[in-house]
Amino acid sequence: MRSIRIAARALVLAWVLAETAFAPAASAAVEPFAAPPDRTRLVEEEQRVWSAGDDLDRSIRRARNLYRDEALAAYLQSVLDALYPDFRGAVVLKGIVRDADPNAFVLPNGSVYLTLGLVGTMASEAQLAMVIGHEAAHFVYRHGYQQMSNAKSMSAFGVGLTVFTGGIGAIGSVALAGAFYGYSRDSEREADRVGFERVVRAGYPPQAGVEAFERLAADAKLYDRKQPTFFASHPSMLERTEAFRELIAALPAGQGAGQAAATGAVAPAVPAAGADPARATRYRQATARARLEYLKLAAETGRHRSIVALLEAPFQAGEVEPAAAFWLGEAYRLRADEGDLERAVAVYRAVLERDPGQAAAWRGLGEIERRAGRTAEAADAYRRYLDGAPGAVDREAIEAELGRLQPSNGSGSGEPEPAGQGETR
Repeated sequence: MRSIRIAARALVLAWVLAETAFAPAASAAVEPFAAPPDRTRLVEEEQRVWSAGDDLDRSIRRARNLYRDEALAAYLQSVLDALYPDFRGAVVLKGIVRDADPNAFVLPNGSVYLTLGLVGTMASEAQLAMVIGHEAAHFVYRHGYQQMSNAKSMSAFGVGLTVFTGGIGAIGSVALAGAFYGYSRDSEREADRVGFERVVRAGYPPQAGVEAFERLAADAKLYDRKQPTFFASHPSMLERTEAFRELIAALPAGQGAGQAAATGAVAPAVPAAGADPARATRYRQATARARLEYLKLAAETGRHRSIVALLEAPFQAGEVEPAAAFWLGEAYRLRADEGDLERAVAVYRAVLERDPGQAAAWRGLGEIERRAGRTAEAADAYRRYLDGAPGAVDREAIEAELGRLQPSNGSGSGEPEPAGQGETR
């Protein structure tokens, strides 16, 4: 994935550099937008950088890898508008990418994209708002343009031009968004600070910045990555969380607890979000379908550790709905670490007890029984699955598996399969 991002970045750099090779060099210092910009009044070089963003927008749409949920899109745009009311219509949530990796990016034209992984990983609207606020700050402060302008002095021109020769179609996916990762240390710090200020001003608890970054760092640690993808560049995660704590400590008295302040540069424009149960309910309702889709995608792409980390404790506390708990069972079954299959069985049975309509749990039980060599039990579970899901897309495969089993002897005998082998899915 990272190699694709690097190549994608080279593509965009090459596009811009080829278009601006003979333009005057821009200053490294770029003033932020004070209001929604009129792109026709920008210098020619920045107009071309903006156009590169337009091209990437079109490439992302052509990739057809976007998650469609109009209600969720409207909700996320409302969060963005609450953070940047002075840039309403200029910075726009363009889509949710079907990627289980928690990530977000903004293009130089103001198009913001989130991944399903980010929506599925963030625990609150406040945490999600922090990431959105950070990305939008990159646009308002023109970091994409600054990055591209500064790149003209680098040897990346020749390398990027070579890669660009292959065209966007050579990479052909939303990974092109990676062209805009890797901002400078100063740009990242600036986006963190501005995003934080916008979050507090909108009435969210200031602690959201620390919480969001720590959640992303914890997910990265599950896969032995030093930094989560979203923060794959410097400064370090530790440095950034400490910076957030310093920003919280510098707030007016009482504001650090998420309470409204009467004065201050970042005085909230609305009541504090931390004490607003209506906002929490809105978040759960708006993201419910996307969270289930994320869990499915995470299971399919091997992010089993993320599912377990996200759901294990809430499930044990009885706080996970059956449709989501099913994916915890799947994560245990597919991960298959020591004790996982027993955990999966317990989850599947709990899911079926609470909601017998979750027929896919029977399929999971059938897989485990088959691997253990208990053919009669496996066949019974598979039949229950097909009875409960007559339109199952894997019906043919399950029926074929039933044909290979011999449950009629009732012995449940047979040699157990090694863990991880013979999976139906």
